[in-house]
Amino acid sequence: MSNENESGPIGYKRPPVTKQFKPGRSGNPRGRPKKVRSLKDEVLDELGEVTRIREDGRELEISKARAIAKSLVHAAAGGNMRATTALLTLFAKSFGDITEPQDQTPTSEDSEILDDYIDREVRRRANTGDATAENPPTDLEKQRKHENER
Repeated sequence: MSNENESGPIGYKRPPVTKQFKPGRSGNPRGRPKKVRSLKDEVLDELGEVTRIREDGRELEISKARAIAKSLVHAAAGGNMRATTALLTLFAKSFGDITEPQDQTPTSEDSEILDDYIDREVRRRANTGDATAENPPTDLEKQRKHENER
């Protein structure tokens, strides 16, 4: 058997010409199948494509998602209640709570809970010997005392 072939010596990383992969043919023709794209992937790709719209007498190129958003906001601003509801629902699902932050003043129930906690903590420290001159009252204790004096 000959070690020489038309293309040179045969050996490590030098297969015979008859055993080499042919151009355009995979080395693993029955290999892993291509990934099947989900509906979500297809919709996201479609929404990302660019489309042309006419706005204020000029032509713009924007994504289809942007065009839908513009249309929805325009309809909601025009008084369309369905569009308003859809916009608010979409906004709430996408960005969480859309309400303004509420007043953070503690209620009477909150004050009672804090007072109970302070009383328990003072008693615990007194029983363990922690309540000495070296341990001044905490800011929370000072605040409670100040609120009770009012």
